[in-house]
Amino acid sequence: MLGTFIALKVMDLRKGAKRFVTFGHILSYPTMLVGLAYGSAFGVTLPFGILNPTEDALTLMIISLVIGYVHIFVALCLNIRLQVSRKDWSSAYNDGIGWLSLMIALAIGIAGMLLSVPVLVTVATWLAIIAAAGIILIPIFTSDNKAVGGVVGLYNLYGVSSYVGDFVSYTRLMALGIAGGAIGMSFNILFTILPTPVRFTAGIVLIIVLQLFNMFLSLLSAYVHSMRLIFVEFFGKFYEGGGRAFKPIRTLQEFVSLKDVKEN
Repeated sequence: MLGTFIALKVMDLRKGAKRFVTFGHILSYPTMLVGLAYGSAFGVTLPFGILNPTEDALTLMIISLVIGYVHIFVALCLNIRLQVSRKDWSSAYNDGIGWLSLMIALAIGIAGMLLSVPVLVTVATWLAIIAAAGIILIPIFTSDNKAVGGVVGLYNLYGVSSYVGDFVSYTRLMALGIAGGAIGMSFNILFTILPTPVRFTAGIVLIIVLQLFNMFLSLLSAYVHSMRLIFVEFFGKFYEGGGRAFKPIRTLQEFVSLKDVKEN
């Protein structure tokens, strides 16, 4: 927060760089709020906190999977809207409605097991069966070659493995939530075992450098992994690249070679 605030006030940034720094400044506030929710600051445990990431890792993993569920759910809704606008009803089901139905069935089934309501589990099972059958049968009905359509339908259903991989990818949020605090705590322990004269001289500089290094690693990993979840797991469900290859009118050359021409 302080670094981006100073940069915005003091530095003369170009438009693109200013937007990037502003974005980083905005992200600093939820980052600090999450740190307070974890009851942690630079690896030091605070007397308050909603969730302890080192002791409640399973809870943190469930929260990460719920975030992934909502993320993918929204992506599928966007895909359905896109295919319906094209009036491509087959793709709307195969790439959207079918998988959305399976996700809804998953949520209903988990709710039924947690609440001990067998009827919800039964509803979820039948909804999943109907959705899976549709993914297999619709390519058969819409294809001229029924055998090929059946193979395509089975291959589409095999895509459930990619969805499992997508959900597992969101557990990296749990890992990031634990790693930064754990590394910071390790640096603090290293500081405490230093001899007293060293601790309050070179040790102060050392702990500041180590914590800044940990902050840099946390920022880098959070940025990279979050972007991956956006571009792969989220955009991969509905985004389609378009446009055409760029063909310049002429090639701009920095250097021109001149040849001697002999006159006749």
